[in-house]
Amino acid sequence: MRNTLIAGASVIALLLAGAQVAFAADMYAPAPPAPPAPPAPEPFNPWYVAAFGGASFMEDVDAKGSAEIDAEDYAFDGKLTSDMGFIVGGAVGRSFGAMRGEVELSYSENDFDKAKGKYTDPGGSEHISDSVGGDSGTVMVLANLWYDFNHTGALRPYIGGGAGLGFTDVSVKADDMKLVDDSNVGFGFQLGAGMKYAVTNTVDLDLSYRFRGVLDVKASDDTSFGPNSASAKVKDDFYSHNIVAGVTYHFSGF
Repeated sequence: MRNTLIAGASVIALLLAGAQVAFAADMYAPAPPAPPAPPAPEPFNPWYVAAFGGASFMEDVDAKGSAEIDAEDYAFDGKLTSDMGFIVGGAVGRSFGAMRGEVELSYSENDFDKAKGKYTDPGGSEHISDSVGGDSGTVMVLANLWYDFNHTGALRPYIGGGAGLGFTDVSVKADDMKLVDDSNVGFGFQLGAGMKYAVTNTVDLDLSYRFRGVLDVKASDDTSFGPNSASAKVKDDFYSHNIVAGVTYHFSGF
């Protein structure tokens, strides 16, 4: 009887041990493989480049002239008017959220077409409007600051302006005679407003108005032809109204 009990206990112990091993085997599961790490995001590049061009309308500028021909005096005091001209340029800039700072280089040119004002000769004086030739060409280097409304949207109105230097070359001709051929460096500025439209995440189209000026432009010349002489002077602030279209490329999107 005793041997039978011992044998039965041994069988029970073996059965319990086998059950524990089977239970442990059922409970074990290998760890799932780790998911692949997502690719590192590309670093954001806030820089951009822009190019633009458009129409330029220069305001009238003050001009004076005098001549001594055959010992008689002639004089003019009035304004020079100009035709519609053009403006082209480019910029390199950096975005700071809604603000943008940039350095701009541009060139604008307007042809003079008429001299209007008081003309005096030995017979008296009168108001005239005569054709003239020549042009005004200006290179401007400006540091601009623009504020973009809705700067993360596709349609982004903006305002701003800039300041810097204007390098102006002035040429005035009358009856194929050059009266002024001179250059000037002065303070330049612009104020403007416009609208950008995002064609893609990196490319914008731009349409804007810019009021530009170069202050205190002075250009003068003296001319001699035989016993006769003439002098002419253009002295004024040169202001222009500009309608500009452009394209901007953002290196990392806006």
